[in-house]
Amino acid sequence: MKLLLLFLMVFISSGSFGRALPDKIAVALNETISFPNRGKPGTENSKYPGVAFETLRLVEKEIGIPFSFMRCPYKRCLYNLEKGIVDAVMTGSYKKKREKHGVYPRKAGQLDESRRVYNSSYFFYIHENSPINWDGKTLDAHEQTIGVGLGLSIIDHLEKLGASYVTFGSPDQMYDILARERLGAIAAHHTSGGQYMHKYKNIRRVETPITSKAYYLLLSHQFYQTYPDLAEKIWDVVGRLREGTNEWASISERYFALDSWPEGNM
Repeated sequence: MKLLLLFLMVFISSGSFGRALPDKIAVALNETISFPNRGKPGTENSKYPGVAFETLRLVEKEIGIPFSFMRCPYKRCLYNLEKGIVDAVMTGSYKKKREKHGVYPRKAGQLDESRRVYNSSYFFYIHENSPINWDGKTLDAHEQTIGVGLGLSIIDHLEKLGASYVTFGSPDQMYDILARERLGAIAAHHTSGGQYMHKYKNIRRVETPITSKAYYLLLSHQFYQTYPDLAEKIWDVVGRLREGTNEWASISERYFALDSWPEGNM
């Protein structure tokens, strides 16, 4: 009887009622190139795969479980997360409707920004002759159309501003159209916008951000329900590495020193 009780105690205390940990964790990332976050698909194991992959490798070392990567359009990333086809999506800002797709880190029922992956800002990028003005509150678009990446959360903000916008699946095409002055502006993340400013000399950034928000590693409902302790540990590690290690910060600094992708990564 004592042996049976001892066995049960060990079984229960081993986490998730003794359930073995996964051999790997499948992470979906947007297939589009976004400097310095993601190089082109197929370069995930190169010298410069992108900040997203290198930071995940740091987390991987801490938790002792390897990540595998899937590249697909962002909407497909969220669909695969919802269906449990992948365990995580790197990354996503908070949107209420995204809670059906996956789980965000929380503390006492509130979104826990201390365990975010990073803070991110969106800006308007305009060509040198664009009449668009933005002061942080009011958008004076002069009936110009704004380009934005398909499925991005900034679209909600554009709608609140009453902006006329068109979505693009290809950032290369979008910025090329802006450079040819066929768009009034692009609403984009500061990292991707910076890359294209380097490429097109007639594109500049409106320095007042549209919005700034936290981005998280989303975990699937299936993964969280199966491995709740591991899920919390992953988010804990993300927060600790981001705030407490030079290695995390040095990854971004190494990429920003490049200005753009090395040949072969874009």
